[in-house]
Amino acid sequence: MRIKHIVIAISLITLSTPLLARTFNCTNLDKAHWIPAGEMQNKLAQQGYQIISLNPDNTCYKAVLKARNGQKFEGVYDPVEGHPLRRQNM
Repeated sequence: MRIKHIVIAISLITLSTPLLARTFNCTNLDKAHWIPAGEMQNKLAQQGYQIISLNPDNTCYKAVLKARNGQKFEGVYDPVEGHPLRRQNM
């Protein structure tokens, strides 16, 4: 009986992981405290990235970038500090 409960718990955690990955809370501060989009673009460009797109989301900046080596990736950035929180190759 105990094994059944463990299997159910593991299944629920596994099934809920993609949902948690889609919801990402970068900040609780309102947009008045965010780095302006132009400044964020400059910051990324200074790091050597070509900005394909940069969009403010509910609590984050989401970007599609191209590195110097030509590799494209998606990134989630803290809108107050400007540092990357998550990156994923495309």
